[in-house]
Amino acid sequence: MIGTLLVTLSFILIVTVIVQAARHPDASPADRQSTRRIFQYVLLFGLTMVTAVGISGLLARIMQPHALDVAGDAFLARSIAFTVVGIPLLSLVAAWIRHQLKNHPREQGSTSWVLYVIAVSLVSLIMLTSSASELLQWAFGLTSFKGYFVADTLVWGAVWGIHWRLSHRLVNVDRLGGYFMLGAFIGLVVSVVGLSEMLSGSARFFFHLDQPTLIGKTSNTALHGLTLFLVGAAIWLWYWLRHGIRTKRDPAWLTYVLLIGVGGGLAAALTATSFVFYQVLVWLIGHPGSANAKEFFDSLPTALSIALVAGLVWWYHDALMRVGTVTARGEVERIRDYLLAMIALFSASGGLVLLVVAGIQTMATGTIVTGGRELNTLIAALTLLVVGGPTWGWFWSRGQRAARQEPAAEYASPTRRIYLYSLLGVASIVALAALLAGTYFLIDDILGAQLGLSTLDRMRFPIAFLVTAGAIASYHWAVWAVQRKQFVNEMHGPKSVLLIGPDQPAVAADIAKATKSRVRVWVRTDGVGEWNSTDIISALADCETHESVVVIADPSGPRVIPVRR
Repeated sequence: MIGTLLVTLSFILIVTVIVQAARHPDASPADRQSTRRIFQYVLLFGLTMVTAVGISGLLARIMQPHALDVAGDAFLARSIAFTVVGIPLLSLVAAWIRHQLKNHPREQGSTSWVLYVIAVSLVSLIMLTSSASELLQWAFGLTSFKGYFVADTLVWGAVWGIHWRLSHRLVNVDRLGGYFMLGAFIGLVVSVVGLSEMLSGSARFFFHLDQPTLIGKTSNTALHGLTLFLVGAAIWLWYWLRHGIRTKRDPAWLTYVLLIGVGGGLAAALTATSFVFYQVLVWLIGHPGSANAKEFFDSLPTALSIALVAGLVWWYHDALMRVGTVTARGEVERIRDYLLAMIALFSASGGLVLLVVAGIQTMATGTIVTGGRELNTLIAALTLLVVGGPTWGWFWSRGQRAARQEPAAEYASPTRRIYLYSLLGVASIVALAALLAGTYFLIDDILGAQLGLSTLDRMRFPIAFLVTAGAIASYHWAVWAVQRKQFVNEMHGPKSVLLIGPDQPAVAADIAKATKSRVRVWVRTDGVGEWNSTDIISALADCETHESVVVIADPSGPRVIPVRR
């Protein structure tokens, strides 16, 4: 009761503040329009959800009449109320908004309208994904029939289809790039989970690790994974291969491909591969804790499946990044290399932490590592180091090699600076937290008169994190110091640089600082795109022998023209 009252009062307060802001004498017409749009599209979103839930509930009741005995009268009452109230109000609000969209062209380009279409489309897509997978599970004999399987699939499928049509008729397709990427992300996650589960379940069946029959069992993971894979693959094919892959390589596109596909794929593959190696080594030379191989390796098929599927995801998106790229090293390639290097470094650093922990455990117990938890910890450490170390070395060496070949462009890269500063910052925070925890354990044992080898064992993780963070910070600090020294000594360019393009004083300042040139700016008034300081500095690195140059902004990249004054 109190919670409902607080929510109601909060809603009234928010509405009052927004209305007063819109009616303020200083509020512009654009502000009032924005307020009106926010209210009308939030209302339309809520009515759409309420109506869909109500109709779905009634359809489920029709398809499975006896379900009312289980759900009770409350479920039927809610469905009727949502439908009776939702349909008329939704029709009125939708008619009003349709009138606005038809008679006011600017309405179609409003952010509120675009966000509404995307929000309803994604919510309905998620609901459709869940209901369609459950419907397929019933079709494959994995579960008993439920009326809401069909009802939810029909209703949310209709909602998604209507808003997909609206998005392509009344929204500029250039503004749907983020929507395509989110849909592709949902499809990718569902299909990856499904394919991993399908492969794992198949392996369990063929190697007699699970139930003896493949068809007709509720607990069958292979067919359950197949249902998820079919639904997820259909979504991914529609959103990505049909639409998303052909859109502009904007930040949303790069975020999906680099962060989700390349970075997420590699992280999952490294984690699963490390687990596989760890289990095998523990069984061979460690302390498995169980003599039953079937019981010990129960999770191995799942890990192998995840490693295989995640590796496939990483390979596809990494290959996609290389399609259509130029031979020169650009910022996107740097993001890829430093992102993957950071992911692999985290894996290797986990191995170093466990290696120190194993050493401290040996010192605390006074025995050589021959078995028990110390040996298992050592195996885990070596596994992470073997898997993560070479991977980090491969991607980090690409950046270092580029820094030796083209120091001007590589050292000026914001991606490289972010990589170094992020590692230094994270290592500093981890070291501080480890120092505080270790000091606390030490003082606590001193005050409790328990100081001894048990204290060392208690402090093993703080010490390990402190040592690892110190090693990472020391190495990258040395790299940064060398880079800064060479950047100051070697980065230079023409004496005079004239930039003809957009008005971006910050870019001019970056170029002047990097090249030690006198930079002037002439602003173009024809709406040319933004500067990229990294591209300009890289281009100026080849003009050291020229006294003066003119740099002209161009859609294909900065054009550098040597001149004589």
